[in-house]
Amino acid sequence: MKHEPISDETTPLPSTPDGWFDYAYAVLWNGDLAVVRTDGDVHAEVASWYDQIQRGNTHAPHPGFQGRHLRLSTFDGNTESGAIEIPACPWPRVDRLPDGRWLVAKRRAEPDASNACLFAADGTPAGTFAMGDGIAHIQCAEDGTIWVGYFDEGVFSGASEGGSWPVSSSGIARFGSDGSVLWKFNDHARDNLFIADCYALTIDGSPLWCCAYEGFPIVKVERGVIRHWRNEVAGAKALAVDGDLVLLAGGYGDQSERIALLHLGDDHQAQQIGESQFQRPDRNKARLVQGRGATLHIVGQGNWTRLSVAAINANRIRGR
Repeated sequence: MKHEPISDETTPLPSTPDGWFDYAYAVLWNGDLAVVRTDGDVHAEVASWYDQIQRGNTHAPHPGFQGRHLRLSTFDGNTESGAIEIPACPWPRVDRLPDGRWLVAKRRAEPDASNACLFAADGTPAGTFAMGDGIAHIQCAEDGTIWVGYFDEGVFSGASEGGSWPVSSSGIARFGSDGSVLWKFNDHARDNLFIADCYALTIDGSPLWCCAYEGFPIVKVERGVIRHWRNEVAGAKALAVDGDLVLLAGGYGDQSERIALLHLGDDHQAQQIGESQFQRPDRNKARLVQGRGATLHIVGQGNWTRLSVAAINANRIRGR
């Protein structure tokens, strides 16, 4: 049976300063929301460009970030604070370390390029390092490490001329706060677990959880030990975890607004026990569907909604 999910809380987003446009959001290690703004409406420009392409203007210039700036701030549900302004990089992924430093990474990168930049809380540059090509997800953990999930073009970008494989070939990598590579998934996985495309990733305390192509198993990584559960729910873009219950949000085609609730069994099988729907944010505006621990965050259309695994499960039980 499908149900409308019960929201634990919906909070209006802070107003946007004049001359700035919301570009992206990220849920930080402490549950605050990072708000990423640009001094140009990139989403509207991309929508206009796509419309021109559809009308046959194949030479329409693609919008970009050249000469633009980012404005980064945090929002705790009541107050927006700590805004800094920095030069923009193309299609950035943003998160923040527990020590207050901002992490801004360029999604696509040439081999060994330093595409990740750190900034102090006051906006002062604080170092760069190579994070790899094809970045799909970044989540900074409470212990100061950084987990990165890669999409297929990064995973299969090929070896260098010297024969070494880029960090993105790992599917998921764990970095130290200094940019050192601490662990790589595809180097350690067994039982035919190979990440070709990291669709969904979340941190639940110290463990990392993911759902990835091929096969979309539910995978837990804790202290370097990998466990997994077989899963038949394909294409989810976000996940949240509470004990032996997992939420998977999104999917292919008409499943793009699905929330699937699964139970992780002792037989290494993830069994779907419930399903509900959420309203997917407008793709032509700033948006986010992201899991952090036991909470699914949906941001867009001026609101920040939090759905806990426990609330979804309670709604399922009441709806029987």
